[in-house]
Amino acid sequence: MDLSPTAALSAPLTALVDTPLALLVDGENIPKTFAPDLLPVARLCGDARIRRVYGGLQHISGWEDHGFRLCPTRPGKNSADMLLCVEAMLLALREEFPTIAIVTGDRDFSYLAEQLREIGIRVIGIGDGRTPASFRNACSCFYQFDEVKAGKAATGKTRTTPPAPAPKPLSAASAPSELERLIPELERILRSSDMPGGWTASHWLRKQLAQSSPESALGKLSHRDFAQALRECGRFEVLQHNKTALLLRPLQPDLSARSASPRAP
Repeated sequence: MDLSPTAALSAPLTALVDTPLALLVDGENIPKTFAPDLLPVARLCGDARIRRVYGGLQHISGWEDHGFRLCPTRPGKNSADMLLCVEAMLLALREEFPTIAIVTGDRDFSYLAEQLREIGIRVIGIGDGRTPASFRNACSCFYQFDEVKAGKAATGKTRTTPPAPAPKPLSAASAPSELERLIPELERILRSSDMPGGWTASHWLRKQLAQSSPESALGKLSHRDFAQALRECGRFEVLQHNKTALLLRPLQPDLSARSASPRAP
């Protein structure tokens, strides 16, 4: 069996059909002529349940014929870039999409890719041969249209093998044993919080855990499942601040002496 990098690059990719995927297109830089080839590339990364293209209407008209939702922007410098960035963060943090694909040839999206990757989101870059190396390398992995059509995995200059499939997410039901193992690390992170009363926002805790223990599947849970696991373990005092904000701190010996509820972070 040939295990050389060249052989690995020419191997067919396995479609991760069950992974929810948000497919976001920079319509100011990617013409609609790429649309017919885009969905087959996206299917290598997951199920593109959300498909959006951003830009002035004159640039993005026609994408709707290929199953994309048009997101026209008002006139103004970088308005399409800003809207794409805002919606990418909303999809990651509020809608809890584990994988986001960004289709662009603009190096400025490197910042977005880095931020998403650091909070545990799998970032797929898709583009052509002109896509800057800075964006390619900021993504978890990168696919190039022409190489995928030729049956090859385009993974950027710094990679020699196709990207590994995303690990199967840990479910809330199987989280307790993993959580118990990580209690000391979670308590250490909680002690570093600068919120009054020792409280910490659960989304911040999840981000810190993903950075300090990247091998743990617990930090890769959705925000909802992560919060549920913390509620049920009985080791933390939990406060539902509003519909989306969950605050917690180590369980106090005397709950009657707890501090007043903190203000929203």
